[in-house]
Amino acid sequence: MGRYTSIEDAMAHAGLEEQLTDGFPEGKFRVAAYCRISLDSEGQSTSIELQEAVYKNMICQNPDWELVDVYADHGVTGTMAKRRPAFQRMIKDCEAGKIDLIITKSLSRFSRNTMDCIYYIRKIQEHGAQIRFEKEKITTGEVCSELLLTILAAFAQEESRSMSENIKWGFRKRFEQGYEKYTSLYGYQKGEDTDYEIVPEEAKVVRLIYDLYERGHGTTAIATYLNKQGIPSPREGKKGWDDTRTSYIIRNERYTGDTFMQKYYAKDHLTHKVMKNKGEVKDYHVENHHTAIIDKRQFDRVQKIFCMRNKSDGLGQYPISDYLHCPYCGSVLIRHRLPIQNCETHLCCENVKDHCRKFVIRFKPIEKAILEAYQGVEKDLLASLVAQGNAEAERFLEMKKRYPTFSQLEYFWMDDLIDHMELGAHSLNESELARLEEAKRRKKDDRFLTIYWKCGIKTTLSSGVKRDSQHPRHIAELWDGFVMRYPDRYPEITKQVLAMKAGEKHE
Repeated sequence: MGRYTSIEDAMAHAGLEEQLTDGFPEGKFRVAAYCRISLDSEGQSTSIELQEAVYKNMICQNPDWELVDVYADHGVTGTMAKRRPAFQRMIKDCEAGKIDLIITKSLSRFSRNTMDCIYYIRKIQEHGAQIRFEKEKITTGEVCSELLLTILAAFAQEESRSMSENIKWGFRKRFEQGYEKYTSLYGYQKGEDTDYEIVPEEAKVVRLIYDLYERGHGTTAIATYLNKQGIPSPREGKKGWDDTRTSYIIRNERYTGDTFMQKYYAKDHLTHKVMKNKGEVKDYHVENHHTAIIDKRQFDRVQKIFCMRNKSDGLGQYPISDYLHCPYCGSVLIRHRLPIQNCETHLCCENVKDHCRKFVIRFKPIEKAILEAYQGVEKDLLASLVAQGNAEAERFLEMKKRYPTFSQLEYFWMDDLIDHMELGAHSLNESELARLEEAKRRKKDDRFLTIYWKCGIKTTLSSGVKRDSQHPRHIAELWDGFVMRYPDRYPEITKQVLAMKAGEKHE
C-alpha cells in the first residue's frame, strides 16, 4: 500500500471494500485488523500508517462492525510470532473473547512460518474468532480453508527462506570484496570518506582501557575507575560503564585497524538464532581496513592476558603465564590461594597423569626474586649488547630507563623481556639430590631460580625457600592433606588427589 497517497486510493485498490464485506453472515461483529512490515524504515512506516488508517476507516464505515483495534508490528520478522508484540496482544484479546473477526492483508503478513501459521489459526478459531485474508480471498472456517492455507503458508515460508538466502549472498559478496556492514563502534564515527573515522576523545579512553588492563587491572575495576572519572558511557541512557562494555572493547580486533567479517551467522531463517561462527560458514579477515587506535602488539598481549585470567583455557594465570614449570615433571605451575601458611598464594603442580603433585611453592618469594633480578640487570651491560646490534637488549634498556624498578610483576614487561625461567628441584636430602645429574649439581644450587632474558643474558638467585617448613614437597603434603580432610571445599582437586593415590597404589 506504500504507493497510494490517500485512504480512498488504497480502498479502491482491487475492490477492497467489496472483498471485506462480501460473504460474511449478518449480525454485529467485533472486528480487528492486523498489519506488519519487516523493515523499520521511513518509507515502510508511512506504508503501515496508511494501512492502519484504511482498516480503521473501513471497519468504522460498516454499521454491522465494531472496531476492536488495529494491531500493527513495525520492523519485525514474520517467521517468529513470539517476537511480534502487537500480534501476541491480538492473540490474548482473542483468548479473552474480545474479537469475532480479524482482517489482514495477506497470509505472508500474518505469518511466514508454516507451523506458527496453522497453530495460531487454530488457536484463534478455538476462541470463536475467524480470520479473513484479503489477497487470497480466504476466510477461515470455510470448506477446505485449512488445506489451502497450509499450502499457501508453506509457499510463504519458502519465499522467506529464498529472500533470506539472497540477502546472505549479497552480504557475503560484499565481504569478499572487503566491504563490511557498518556497525557503530566506540572510538569511531562514520565519516565522509571512511566508515571508521577516529573520534579523538573516545580514542583516548580506548587507549586508557588497554593500558590499564595490560597493567593488571580487571574489567570491573576499569569500569569503576571510568565511572569515578565521570567519563560518559558508550551507550546513551545507560548507567555508566560496566565490565561487559570494557570486555567488549578489549576483545574487539577492529581497534587494531583489522576487521573480521562473518564472526556470527544466523542458524536459520525461522528462528533467526545468532551463532558464533566456528567454521560453519566462511569468514573474512581484512587487514588495515581502517585507521588503528591500538597497536597490534599491545592488542595481542591483552588477548593473552584475557586468556590467562580465564582458567578454563589452561594457559596458566596472570602474570606468570607458563613461565614457571614443575622441576620434576615439567608441567605448568598453577596459582592458587591455599588455606595453609597464612592463606598465601602458591604455585602448584597439578600433574595427576604422571603422579607428580610434588611441588607447591609460595608465590611471594618468587615474585620478589624476579623483581630483584630485573633491578639487578646493569644498564652498562645492556648498553654494550646494544652496541653489538642486540635489538632485545635495546628494548630492555629502554624499559630500564622508563621503569628503573617495578613494585609488582606485570605481564606487559615480563612478556617483552623474559624468555623463560627455571626452578631448582628443591630436594629434601642428599639421597634425593644425588639423583640429579652431577653436572647440574655443580652448575647451580637446586633451590635457586634462574631467569633467561630475551637479550641473551641470565640471572640466577635464591628462590626464597630457605627453611624446610617452606619446602615445596612439605607444602604439597600439607595441601593434599587439607584437601583430603575437607573434600567438599575443593571437589575437583580432591578428585585429582584420589586419582593420584589410586595410581600409586596400583603401581
